[in-house]
Amino acid sequence: MINIIAKGRKEIDTLAVDPLGQDRVHIEVRCASIFYIKAKQTFTSKGRSHRNGVDYFEKEKFAHPHVKSKIREIWGDMPYRKMLVVYRHTDEAAIAAKEANIELKTINEIINDLTEIVKKEPGQRDDIMRMIEFFYRGQKDRITERELVNLKKKLP
Repeated sequence: MINIIAKGRKEIDTLAVDPLGQDRVHIEVRCASIFYIKAKQTFTSKGRSHRNGVDYFEKEKFAHPHVKSKIREIWGDMPYRKMLVVYRHTDEAAIAAKEANIELKTINEIINDLTEIVKKEPGQRDDIMRMIEFFYRGQKDRITERELVNLKKKLP
């Protein structure tokens, strides 16, 4: 389930369930590439949060009462993991996430994990996995600029 609205205009990015293992994950995504996710959020000169700290995500996206209530409504009291997917983060953010029991992953780690799957199991049926496979095959088959120059030299 994606973009789940809870009370107080709170939004849950994704609630995912592994249908085979029944593993449940609450996933939040912040892939802005202009800054690193830090352990502690920073603020504008007017006092607004940049929403760039693990502490912000823990308080507002994972532990907020309205969010927890909505998850309980959907999953009951079933245990679940918390995951934050970001573009990049500081080492301190990784430590803070671990202390808050949040799995912190970069989007590149996710893409690499998915690429490993399509390498081993080509011909995926899922649209996203097919797209990952398409990009992987395109990168694998791409020739470098140097190879192209060498090929042109061999032409009559």
